[in-house]
Amino acid sequence: MIEPIGALVHPSLRDTKKIAGVIAAAMRDDPLNNYFFPRPERKIELLSLLFQLLAAYGIRQGNLLATSLRYEGLAYWQTPADSPWRGSAGLLWGGLRLLGKAGLPALRRMCRASVFGYRLRKRLLPGPHWYLGLLAVAPEFQGKGYASSLLRPVLERVQREGLPCYLETHKPVNVPLYEHFGFRIVERVEVPESGVLQWCMLKD
Repeated sequence: MIEPIGALVHPSLRDTKKIAGVIAAAMRDDPLNNYFFPRPERKIELLSLLFQLLAAYGIRQGNLLATSLRYEGLAYWQTPADSPWRGSAGLLWGGLRLLGKAGLPALRRMCRASVFGYRLRKRLLPGPHWYLGLLAVAPEFQGKGYASSLLRPVLERVQREGLPCYLETHKPVNVPLYEHFGFRIVERVEVPESGVLQWCMLKD
């Protein structure tokens, strides 16, 4: 669990649907999400279900942070002390619901990409590190400093601990943003069978 840092707060579990809506709107044009859910007429519905699942997981872990309880922006982190399986029981039920809506092919695509990303991160960074798994700012608040508010205080803590921080992005426009905060590209790869490029970035 991450203690609140600076002005950042822990979201409320009762706001999971609202949080998922913010993340889905922020990430609706992400290339990896387009690969997961290629039918545009169903994409927002399925993204909302996926992010409800992931938001509840992050809240129960204590690792989802928000700019405020208005949820202008949110970030999910994993610390070196986290067990990736803590709180995962809820993922099973939510995953079954998502399977019923999205279908088995979509779930296979998500699982394949997730396993690929996990193995790649283990290869690139086998030692203790922080991981930024998600950064999302509501479209109406983008360009107003909310991404900086989410990143800066946590990265300052990571720097004090003397640990590296790792992230992936699938949008080239995001690369300069992360470079501004001291990340560098360590590998650019294609997510298998997707045609989607992934930039692996490290701040050490």
